[in-house]
Amino acid sequence: MLDLRATLTARGVPVALVTDAVNVGEGALAPGASRTFTWVRPEAPTGPVEVRAVLRAAAVRADTLEALGLEARRAEVVTHEVATATLRLGP
Repeated sequence: MLDLRATLTARGVPVALVTDAVNVGEGALAPGASRTFTWVRPEAPTGPVEVRAVLRAAAVRADTLEALGLEARRAEVVTHEVATATLRLGP
């Protein structure tokens, strides 16, 4: 089973298809691990600011569609909204 962030390579070059891969690098977070980001609030907001983070998972990765010449059909790929978090910040 491949994790969502697995890196596929052949002779050190990234590839999109698992059938072209010689190496598969693990990219998933370890249990209990987290990722962070820094967001800089816009200067002089006119009111409350809302930050929304959405985690989505697609059935087929964008680079795989491109490798197969199917990027025009990207809208047809099933995408699941896995989680949503909203943070409201008042002035």
